Amino acid sequence: MPGVQGDTSVSCPIGQVVGIRRRKGQLLALIRGWGRWYPVEDVLILVGPR
Repeated sequence: MPGVQGDTSVSCPIGQVVGIRRRKGQLLALIRGWGRWYPVEDVLILVGPR
């Protein structure tokens, strides 16, 4: 994902996120291995040491 660097990971309750976007006010996540965008309430961004 653009802007994600180093030991940063992004996840949500249904799996690891490989892409995130907002469409018509709704947050959509592309989940690793699932192949399509899913609506999500929130995501967790974990940033490791730089």
